Amino acid sequence: MGSLLLVEHNIICQAFLVLILYSRRDRYKKIVSCLLSPLMKIWTLPEWRSNYLQLGPRLTCLFSDSLFLKAVHYMIRIFELELQRSRTEGFTALNYSETLLQFILPLLLELLQCIHGLWYPPIAVALSEELKRAKHPHPSFPLACANELLCIKVKEDHKENETRALLEGVLESGYNIIGLCASIEGGFFKLLNGFHVSVALSKYLGSLEFRHLRKLIKLTIIPLVKNCPRKFWKEWVDNLLRPLLRHSEEILHYAWSSILYHEHAGVPYYFGELSGSSEKIKALERDILLEFTRDFSALLEVLALTEQINALPQEDVTHDSDSMPSTSLFRYLVSNECFGSLRMSLFGYFVDDTATSRAVPFCRALVCLAVGSNDARLRIFVLDNLLPCLIQSLDNRLPCAIQSLKCKLNSGASGNASRDLVVLCKELYNYMLIEHVQTQGLLGEDKISDTAGKRFKPWLLGQKRIFQFKAHCAAAKKLPKGCRWHWELEDECQRYLSAYTDMVREVDAIGDFAEHIYLDKESLFQKLRPEFRSKYAINNCLHPYMRKFYSMETVVRNRKIRDLVCRLIKLKPYIKGSDCSFDVIYRLKRTSEIPTELSKYAAPAVEVLLRILSIWEPRFHPMIREAIMDKLLGAVDALTTSEYIKPVEPVIKDFPLHLQPYARAFVETTLKDSNYYVAKEQILLHEAFDMLMASGVLDDYMGCFISKENFLEHLFRDELVRSQFQLLEHSLIKLSFERRVQIVSLQDEICTYTKCLCFLQKNEPLRLYIKSLISKLEAEGFFDVNSSEGKESFSDSIVEFGHLFCSSLPKHYTIQGLIDCRTILIHDDIDWQEAFTKVFAELRAGLSDDLRKFWEGTRYYEHEYYTVARDPLKQVIFCALA
Repeated sequence: MGSLLLVEHNIICQAFLVLILYSRRDRYKKIVSCLLSPLMKIWTLPEWRSNYLQLGPRLTCLFSDSLFLKAVHYMIRIFELELQRSRTEGFTALNYSETLLQFILPLLLELLQCIHGLWYPPIAVALSEELKRAKHPHPSFPLACANELLCIKVKEDHKENETRALLEGVLESGYNIIGLCASIEGGFFKLLNGFHVSVALSKYLGSLEFRHLRKLIKLTIIPLVKNCPRKFWKEWVDNLLRPLLRHSEEILHYAWSSILYHEHAGVPYYFGELSGSSEKIKALERDILLEFTRDFSALLEVLALTEQINALPQEDVTHDSDSMPSTSLFRYLVSNECFGSLRMSLFGYFVDDTATSRAVPFCRALVCLAVGSNDARLRIFVLDNLLPCLIQSLDNRLPCAIQSLKCKLNSGASGNASRDLVVLCKELYNYMLIEHVQTQGLLGEDKISDTAGKRFKPWLLGQKRIFQFKAHCAAAKKLPKGCRWHWELEDECQRYLSAYTDMVREVDAIGDFAEHIYLDKESLFQKLRPEFRSKYAINNCLHPYMRKFYSMETVVRNRKIRDLVCRLIKLKPYIKGSDCSFDVIYRLKRTSEIPTELSKYAAPAVEVLLRILSIWEPRFHPMIREAIMDKLLGAVDALTTSEYIKPVEPVIKDFPLHLQPYARAFVETTLKDSNYYVAKEQILLHEAFDMLMASGVLDDYMGCFISKENFLEHLFRDELVRSQFQLLEHSLIKLSFERRVQIVSLQDEICTYTKCLCFLQKNEPLRLYIKSLISKLEAEGFFDVNSSEGKESFSDSIVEFGHLFCSSLPKHYTIQGLIDCRTILIHDDIDWQEAFTKVFAELRAGLSDDLRKFWEGTRYYEHEYYTVARDPLKQVIFCALA
């Protein structure tokens, strides 16, 4: 069925071509419409779409058919010529062409989308090898098919070249037809469906190469911008212009930054498959990028022209939800951040005269808009991006990457671009003067122009001197392999560090707010101080500077786990150490015993809780839980603090990609000049000392020392310890002593408890009394651990047993003793000695290993060295900047 449809499609196209080429126009009007209608129907059939418009192999079948490609190419080319001719012959001819266009445009959009898809990686990988080669231009086969209908003159055996020419011809004619439709009066109302055109052109936009984007901008986008009625701004901008502008800005940034500072393109995919020597490829990449930048700058020039010609008076601008509050398309695009990040790569850093001359009107419009709107984002762009680039471009004696590349391109020879840049620079100076006057109130605004005229040249000369000083005084730093040092990037990094400092300070400033704001980006954005948002033009929660705040999400997650563990310890009926984690989680989710927003933290919280109970609560009873609740909460705090508060290394990824090598070099240099590495060495030594403490070598005589000082004095009498830890700060040793005392105390309590059990085993009268007491307590429900109700009534019996068992131990050991004695009595099949040995073995099983793991897993110290090591950027680098 699919192949028959293709045959039918080709026959209809050939009939159309014969009719057009060999008949008079006034005789075939109705017949043409009859031919186009079934042709369009074919493209809507499910069989056609499934056989030819999906996946790489299907598109290969379609575009490998030379009859199909030739037919659609000639047909579209004929409509292009017809449309161009109709525009010169009056309304009647134009009206007739519009009728035909209503048939051909849907087919054209489908075809353009299919051809764009050939560059989409998931489709491209499955294309035939011949079609893969045909997608890319051949050095010996220039494509010059824009101006002649029958331009394809290749030999029959050169099918690859033929396919290449036809694909390029269809794209170019298709783009031009849409652009011509936009220039027709009423074309946006009667011909161009904004949604359908935008979907077709933007679906595979990110996969198109520079050469395709150039043609799209030149033939389609510029006519659209010139002629788009205000009523259609939102539709066309949201669906097509914004994606195109943002994508172009991004690839321009990576390409120009790489060529400027690394001498090769950073986005090789968008240049296509280039062949030749390394130097030849670099030259080709540079030429392709220049051509694209020139055409993109032409688009910017047209946008600036709309600001001058089409701007509406402010009083005529409505502000309802269906209309744009901006007075021109230019202002609408800028105010809605349709360019993504405003960076100088958008204009090729002013290294090319042609692109510069075209981009300057756009830059002047931006400066004027900054003056009139007081927009913080534009202020940052003008002062931090535009001004440095202008000075570097205007000062021919300045040793910088911009001047170096301009020399390679032989740019600036005519002088026109330089004059344009001086005019732009003067307007920028006026903007700075106006802002200064408005801030300081030094002059009346009527004197600004006079002041600017007198002071501009000295100011410009002063700016050049400042940059000369920076260039000659900056000290080169060692960067990672493959990165060349540039003083201008070093200077930019220093300026970004100032902003980064403010970001971290702002994170600290909102640290006391409710934790949920870190998990809600919009709420977090609203919590920022207005002056901070204004200073850095943070207009929404997607601003790049917000990423530092979102890193707090992990911190908040860990805090919530800690809080949930504390809640679970107190949850009744109590969770026992012997419970299965899966059963506990199932219970929590089934019974809704914890808030819904905390349910996603149940699994890690239950894991932490069971680890703690296995050490600190080997026997469970509700009265034991209540007696040791404070100890359990302390253990939770120790374990979660150690696990979730990890050392924070400098977050280099918070810096823009091109500044990361400079940020890393700055961090390393600053840390070398600080106590950071001393702190790291002390921490490593302290960790080794803690490992020695964990082995238990010092536990036996640790309790003999009344104070930490006595312990230190005895410790360093040991030659082995003295040789290994002589350089370790004594304050760190004391901290370890304090922590280890808790573990040793626990071990001593367990040892005393064990001796008490042994004493009961040897005292027959006492065993009989205990047996009687246990029987009584069992009858009264004391050993029902699943219920905590009424357990307070047993207090007198517990106190009585405690006096007989071991009055020196805390209360919870008395309760545990009753439980263990009952367990021993239950073993009727074995004697008392054997039962005691079995219970004792269970009690001690794994206890030593668990205590060691707990000791190692709860290593968290409050000490100046640890403070520096956990947050070197905050504690060290910013101190160096102060």
